[in-house]
Amino acid sequence: MIITKDNYKSLKDQVEGKQLDALSLNETYTALCYLTHRRFEEQGYARDWTAIQIYTVKQRQRKLLAERGIYVLTAA
Repeated sequence: MIITKDNYKSLKDQVEGKQLDALSLNETYTALCYLTHRRFEEQGYARDWTAIQIYTVKQRQRKLLAERGIYVLTAA
């Protein structure tokens, strides 16, 4: 499935209400797609909160990838 700004809301039930720091690796990809598109449409504090959620999911994803021996390099 290709996620676009028109269909990202269909992922809401798969992401909302879940503990973001306990997602499986597959769930992190879905969550990042949904949250990134949602953040684009939000404004103010809601946008900031979604940015924090995206950070949490990215940290979870990096941890799960590292457990599999895959390391994500980031620019400092």
